[in-house]
Amino acid sequence: MKKILTIFITTLLLTSCAEKVYLFNAKISSVDINGTKKYGPKSTARTSKLIKDPILSEPEYEYLGRLISANHLRTNNGFFDFIFRNGDYGVLDKLYINFLEEVSIPNKLTESTTINNEFKNDFFAKPTYQEKKQVLFQDKYKDVRVILEKSVYRSIPNEIKQVQKIESIFKSGLNSNIEAVIKESNIELSGDLKAKLESMVKNNVEIKGKYIDIEFVKEFRDNIIDLLGKLKFEQPTPENAFARNYLNYFKANGDFVAVGYSLLQFEIIYNTSKITTSEISLILDGVADLSETQKASLTAKVYTSFSFSRDFTGESKSTKNYLVRYAYDGTIQTLK
Repeated sequence: MKKILTIFITTLLLTSCAEKVYLFNAKISSVDINGTKKYGPKSTARTSKLIKDPILSEPEYEYLGRLISANHLRTNNGFFDFIFRNGDYGVLDKLYINFLEEVSIPNKLTESTTINNEFKNDFFAKPTYQEKKQVLFQDKYKDVRVILEKSVYRSIPNEIKQVQKIESIFKSGLNSNIEAVIKESNIELSGDLKAKLESMVKNNVEIKGKYIDIEFVKEFRDNIIDLLGKLKFEQPTPENAFARNYLNYFKANGDFVAVGYSLLQFEIIYNTSKITTSEISLILDGVADLSETQKASLTAKVYTSFSFSRDFTGESKSTKNYLVRYAYDGTIQTLK
């Protein structure tokens, strides 16, 4: 009994002092996510403050390499993330293309498929980094481009400790979302009808979650450090002008380069054979004095409310990444 009480008290203390973020209209504690009193990243001591209202990141590496304001973490400007964009960004692109040639392509495109072989032939036939980058952005090589973009960072997934609790929080939030839509429409639902809509969420929505630390791979981070060190002393040229301008901005502001961060990643799986407008309409048949026009309008609103952004369109699966804390590099900070 004494041992159980000790465990209970320890857990209570850990939970009470744990960091919390706000998602799905609820507090989500770090204890429920990673079992500790603090959100990551774990791989470095150099991290930002916690982002209590997490930032949606699509794709998961969207903010990697950006300049982040240390005082206003939601304020950011592009920098090394320009390598992922179609365009000519001078020495930033040159660094990236060289890395693809020397590291990524030999190690990531090892399978001898038609598309891989075509890409490599086209890519290596081009004499300049600008032309090589344009090959990346040909529509037929979109999947290859994503593989290569992901090669500059590593992703470290961790299973969520209390996944059932998080799923319960998420589903409660979805139900609140649906209730809010009904309330906005000035419609009163009986307890029985509310229960039927809640049942649609309970039985036909599944949540799978991971806690992910992502960071530039060491070789690429070292290349960034090397480039920034050289830019400080180089004379302006057409090729380095873009990067120098951003480096000067970096020097003048209290920013850091996001070399990594932690994400809450949720995969939401919908049973689309049960979550349909016809099923919702059937439930709303139980509402007295509801015209066909009102019912059709409310049905559509409830249907789209199966996502928090109220834009559900019938997809069977949706992945959401929520950024909770940045990591930065001490050496890069000294190169301002």
